[in-house]
This record gives sequence, C-alpha cells and structure tokens, in this order.
Amino acid sequence: MNVYLRDILDQPGELKKVLRSLNEEYSGQVEQVAALLNIANEIVLTSMGSAYYSLIPMYYALARRGYAVSLIESSELLRNQEQLDSKKLYVFMSRSGESYEVALLSRLMKKKNITSVGITMTPESTMAHYVTYVLHDCASYDAMVCTKAYTSLALCGLKCVDAMEKKSNDAKITTDLENVFEWLEQNKESIFEQISRLDVLKDAPDFCFLSRSYGMGVIKSGALWMEEVARKCVSVSSLDTFYHGPIELSRTNIVPVFLGVEMDDRADMIFEKICSLTDKIICICPENVVIEKGNIIRYPEFDVEPEYQMLVLAFYFQFLSYCCALKNGIEPGQMETLSWVVK
Repeated sequence: MNVYLRDILDQPGELKKVLRSLNEEYSGQVEQVAALLNIANEIVLTSMGSAYYSLIPMYYALARRGYAVSLIESSELLRNQEQLDSKKLYVFMSRSGESYEVALLSRLMKKKNITSVGITMTPESTMAHYVTYVLHDCASYDAMVCTKAYTSLALCGLKCVDAMEKKSNDAKITTDLENVFEWLEQNKESIFEQISRLDVLKDAPDFCFLSRSYGMGVIKSGALWMEEVARKCVSVSSLDTFYHGPIELSRTNIVPVFLGVEMDDRADMIFEKICSLTDKIICICPENVVIEKGNIIRYPEFDVEPEYQMLVLAFYFQFLSYCCALKNGIEPGQMETLSWVVK
C-alpha cells in the first residue's frame, strides 16, 4: 500500500490512542499547559510547515472564546526578535522538534528566559529540550507528509483549550470524540471511494479552494497537501472575497473546490453563480445542505465544537490530494527535494 494512503487510513486509530493518552497518561501535562494559557496576557502560536497548520484549530478555538491570540510563523519571530515579549506565552507545535526555525527559536527563548510550551511527537528533540513545558503527542510518525501528525497535534492543542475551562476530561466531550473517530474508522474507505470517482481531478491544471469561517483553516491545510502530494498550485480564498473579482477564474480551466460550511442565502447565490460559469466545481458540504449542482461529496456534522469538525474534514482533503496525484501519474507522498526534517 502507498505510504501516504496508509497514513491517512491509520488516523482514526491513532486519534483514539492520542485522546486516551491526553485523558490519562498525559493529563497532567494538559492541565499544566491549560494553566499557563489561562494566565497569559497574550498567547502566540508558532511553528513552520505542516505543524503551523495544525495550530489553526487551536487558534480558532482560542479566538472564538475571546482570548488574545496570534498565529505567527517561527521564521517571522526570528527576523523580528525585538518583538519577543516575556509577558506573552509562546506555544510551539512540531512533529520532529528539529526543524531549523523551531529549534533555533526555542533555544533563543530559553536564553531570553521567555516562557514557552512545546507540543511535539518527539519529546527528546531540541525544541522539547529548550521550551519550558512539553506536551507529548504519542501518535506514530508519518512516512513523510504530515497526515497523522496534522490531526493528532491539532487534537492536543484543542484538548489544552478545553482544559482551560476545566473540560479536558469531560465525559461527554470524550464520548463525542470517540464516536467521531469511530465513524471515521467505519467510513474511511467509503470517503476514499467517493473522492476517487471525481474524474474532474484528472488533468486539472490548478485549483482554487473556497470556504468560510473555520472552513478557511481546513482549506489552507488542504492546499498544502494538494501542493505537496499532487504538485498542483492552489489559491485559497473566502467564498465572499472570491465573488469580488477572482470569480472570473471560473471561466478558465481552474478547478474550484468549495467547502460549504456556514451556508446562507448569499453563499447559495455565489455558489450558483460559480456553477453557471463552470461544471468543474467540487463541493464538499454537510449532509443537510441543499446543493444539487457540481461534483458533490457530503459529510456529517457531529455534535462537537467546530474546531473538532476540522479534524474530520482533513480526511476529505487528504484523500483529495491522494486521488489527484494518482489520476495525474504522480506517486503520492514522495518528496524529492526535502528530507523528513527541514533544516
């Protein structure tokens, strides 16, 4: 089996394992991180590459609750070191803990006596050595492209946010998440089969990913997978901004991919307009949304916070990138330029 496909399919089981560890073995680490988040004047989330995108659900969860939070690439913090502030709490997220910028920035913060948290799959890493506190993500490593790492690191961040409100081991949240992960386990092959039937992926020159609200975080991650795995260029836009001019792209061969969260009358109108200009559009939408045009893939909405729903939607975009690569003669998940750790 292709290693990228194997990593996608292994995710439900890995997420169950990580959830158990966060509720049991690493619950003390979760509570410690939550306590720091609660007393911080401002929270800065930082990383590079795929782990940067794993921070997006945590960012949305904190912002929705009214916390002062920003999401900044570690490279930008390194270039603007005068802006580093000991009154802020810096939260790193990294699969390896060895990426060039993450390792260098964590070392710098240690030198400046700035409090930091590292959420990582590699607790013996350089980053973990220099940060003040560590939360271990116990998921197994991906072969190359971050799939399990993306969803499991995001789950760790979200559990820390829950713990800020004393919900880290809430029985209902745990049961609801277990049900979500079990649904993914039972339906992963069906999702894959549906997406594999999208013939519009073959010979697609490039893509435009569209959404709203927390869906924007999903499509940003989806764009990364499409570019890494299928080597297709992807522009990312809110549905509403797309209507202010870039909608003209719908007259070209570009393939729009619309993630239909938080639909309303205006979203319906814009979607109908895009459909009038192209028959290539792919629409990934909730089961209860009335959409009949385009190439439609439907998903269930679960009784969880929207940021946890992002973990479900990640599967759809990972499968999308895998199927696009195959349909265009590319072996999915192979990197020719970079190694597993970006130095």
